[in-house]
Amino acid sequence: MENPLANRLLERERTVLLEVEQSDDKPNAQASSRWEGGDLVAPLVAVALSLPVGISCVGVAIAGVDALQPAFCKLLSTALLSMAISSLALARYSQFPTCGTVGFLTASYLGRLVLLMEDRLPSHLLLVHLLVAQALFTLMVGLSQWAIASMGVLWVTRFLPYPVITGFNCAGALMIMNGGISLGTGKNIVQFATHLSGIDMLLSRPSHAWTDAYTGLAATILSASVFFTLKRLGVTGAAKLPLAFGIISSLFFGLTTFSGVPHSELVQRGFFLENISNDTWYSGILELTSHLSDIQWTFWLETEVLMLTLPYVCLVNLSNLFFLASLHEVLPPDVSETEPYVFEKEIRLQSKLNVLVGMTCGTPVSSSLSYWLIIKQSGTTSRIWIINFGVTLLLLFFFPHLRQCLGFVPRCAFSALVFCMGFDFFLQCFLESRRRIAATEWRFTAVTMVVTFFNVFAGILLGILLTASFFLVEYSTMTGLVRHTTLSEVRSFASQNPAHATLLDKKGHEVLVFWCSGYIFFGTASTIVEQIQEQLDATPAVRAIIIDFEHVPAVDASGISALMRFSDNCLKRKLPVSVCICGMTRRLRAAMREAAKEWNSDRRCVIFHDQCRIEGALAWAEQLLIEAHSRAPRGQSTPSLEPSLVRCRSCSAFTIPVAETSSAAQAIRFLCQTLAPLVSEAEVEAFAADLACTSKSITFQHGDVILKEGSTASSLHIILSGSVKLSKATHEEGIRYKLGRYHLNEEKGDLFVFEERTEVELKSVYPGDWLGTMEFCATTSRSRTPCCVMSARAGKDGVESLQLPFRCLHRAINLHPSLGLAFLGYISYLAGLESLELLGSTQMLPYRSSSDATFLALAAAGDDASSSPWERAMTEP
Repeated sequence: MENPLANRLLERERTVLLEVEQSDDKPNAQASSRWEGGDLVAPLVAVALSLPVGISCVGVAIAGVDALQPAFCKLLSTALLSMAISSLALARYSQFPTCGTVGFLTASYLGRLVLLMEDRLPSHLLLVHLLVAQALFTLMVGLSQWAIASMGVLWVTRFLPYPVITGFNCAGALMIMNGGISLGTGKNIVQFATHLSGIDMLLSRPSHAWTDAYTGLAATILSASVFFTLKRLGVTGAAKLPLAFGIISSLFFGLTTFSGVPHSELVQRGFFLENISNDTWYSGILELTSHLSDIQWTFWLETEVLMLTLPYVCLVNLSNLFFLASLHEVLPPDVSETEPYVFEKEIRLQSKLNVLVGMTCGTPVSSSLSYWLIIKQSGTTSRIWIINFGVTLLLLFFFPHLRQCLGFVPRCAFSALVFCMGFDFFLQCFLESRRRIAATEWRFTAVTMVVTFFNVFAGILLGILLTASFFLVEYSTMTGLVRHTTLSEVRSFASQNPAHATLLDKKGHEVLVFWCSGYIFFGTASTIVEQIQEQLDATPAVRAIIIDFEHVPAVDASGISALMRFSDNCLKRKLPVSVCICGMTRRLRAAMREAAKEWNSDRRCVIFHDQCRIEGALAWAEQLLIEAHSRAPRGQSTPSLEPSLVRCRSCSAFTIPVAETSSAAQAIRFLCQTLAPLVSEAEVEAFAADLACTSKSITFQHGDVILKEGSTASSLHIILSGSVKLSKATHEEGIRYKLGRYHLNEEKGDLFVFEERTEVELKSVYPGDWLGTMEFCATTSRSRTPCCVMSARAGKDGVESLQLPFRCLHRAINLHPSLGLAFLGYISYLAGLESLELLGSTQMLPYRSSSDATFLALAAAGDDASSSPWERAMTEP
């Protein structure tokens, strides 16, 4: 049965992985010193996997350069030594049970560098300069990895958009495929395309060698079909490579024998790797020391060489970083429970390895996951196999004649291996990106891939350009005005009397409300001002503008100046318009205050900036409209704004006369008569008597807690006198809305306003209102004990309330069904209105909405008769 972890690997890995079947056993660091049967398979894997990979990498590096073909064994020895050193070091110091390997991306770079060398250097010095190139390139990779791990710059990779990263990965896969074709044919994809298009004939290029090139291409494609067929048949693991190489070799020899072509001619025409084992391990050192004085060091400072080397260093480092980041997810680190996994430590280890390998003229190394997956199938859980793996590679390095067994393998087998690995990698990245991103972003991926394939330096520059473009485009779309409305649609939580509520409903269009988001700089500030100006011109009767900055982390100096200038122009209009900016962070509020002081030379207030949240700004605008439109003509009185004449917005509350509150029984009797006037006096007395034994009138002083949010709800409270402020805790987080925090100094207290306050005042209630109606309705389910959904505190004049315990009220309702039905219906009516109002108040972010759920009912009450029996009871004299 296929393990789910293997499927996850195929989906997430951005490196060339062999498809394997694996068990659920996890490596254990405590068993690292115990020998197991699977550890003995490591030498076979070293021959079956690492040697063909090393041979393929060297073949890609020197493909098409005849002068370097005799030096094949010397270069192969450096690759084997690099893998051996890295494997032995990783066995001891790595946090993963893995060995080292070399990459085809480096081989692709060396292949392009060799083409530059061929045009500028003598042929007998190509090998020496290639060895020096390997050393310098590997040292640069190691030093840059050490700088990344030590200087803490890993966060930079987070700014690379996914399309750019995928474009780099797909381009790397195309380079690997191109290297495979070059290894098998001596020509690359561009040369084949040029020849097929006929351009080389126009340029009078010789074409006598193209017959062998097309023959090698056909052999490579047919050999690749063998790898794909084995994959479809489910042949995986250590048996895949030897079996594929055996089939390809058998078919090749069978076809050549049947056609009568001698083996010597096939070797001469380049269908076999030559000189695979005739050089000793120290021959490369002798070659380097004998020509050390002939090295042209100025070659490495040429612009074309630097423009090729530096981008490849970046590309190899990015590839290693992405691989290590995903390696942690798919392969749990082999560390003790008390020792945490450190990502920077693994990068630093690879940097030291590359520096060490660079000193031996080796190629860059990285951790290999595919080898461990294959070894794991044999049942091993120790690290002994890594040591065996490294020792085997060292034997192949010191005794080159052990490698001569691969001399009979045709070149097309190695080229097919490289082509298949590149194709699998490309297909994985290509299909995954097509599923994950939109069509427009995927086109950016394709462009980045094509440009990077032809010119790595230009590809990275294009990637940086796309990164900056994506950053600006996404930032600009998240910045600016995100919503606008008027006071008719969005209201504060302040209670108003019917006359003022109707006034605000009719005149609410005179106050415009805008919500902003993102970092506001000069460009977006101008856009915001233009959009507000358009709305202002479309509504000439506007008296005030509210701009909510709750989701704005910062505004630059030009943005503040633009807002100040706009506000000053608003005050100079024929009908002056006041501007209120609310929801500013601490630093932004201070900057706006200082700017207002400098701008106000005539002591005029350009911007009202003292409101912290939009609730206060809406209340400020409502009071502004009421004062503007409540100025009565001479001889008429102005409507009073005293709280004693303000009826609650729920339009369902009524005031119990003070004379009726001498006892709880009298207050309950008054309630019963009001709610059910047709019930007999005897039943009212019995109902009141059942409740009076546990009900009582309670007095609270200013600031006393009547209900605490989250505490157990056990009683109803009917406000007899005074006022109560209702509030609710907010648990919003800025990260929920992906807000940028780069302009906030959190160490000095910079937070968004919805993070600074943990409790928001919703509204005030007055005599006749009921507290705890929603909680009481929840007790009818008998499933759980409800908690208070809001906090209630006594106002400045104190509160007197009638307390009705839930338990006693349920008992009285059950004993007296006729009165109980009236009580229960009225409480449900209040609970429904309160739920609608609370639902509006808890959906304030990211867009504010009016919590005045009953405002329209209140406005209709002035024009039409009440529609509920409880409202009719309230309006009766």
